[in-house]
Amino acid sequence: MLMRLSRKDFNMILVGQRVQWVDFSDVKQRVADGAQLLDTRFESEFKSGTLRGALNIPFYVLRLRMSQLNADQPYILFCNDARQSAAAAFLMRQEGLDVSVIRDGIQGRQNQA
Repeated sequence: MLMRLSRKDFNMILVGQRVQWVDFSDVKQRVADGAQLLDTRFESEFKSGTLRGALNIPFYVLRLRMSQLNADQPYILFCNDARQSAAAAFLMRQEGLDVSVIRDGIQGRQNQA
């Protein structure tokens, strides 16, 4: 029997267990402790508004630019809804980087306002 998975379910299986999630309320303290915010959205989305101090490495160029990242630096990834950044975290963890993902993405900030 062949089963078809929705994108959401596929992402949950692929990265759900391997992603360290962080709630938006904890981000400020983690940044104060030395974590770097990384926005995985397109440059146009980044330019229209992001989190203070965030770097922008769009998901589609992450593999090309991953070698530029500091292996000793913890990273907190985000996108609009956490799906894209969760996939990015999966790739970064494969390279041994310390990453976590903001649960619900940048939308999480709006939900906690």
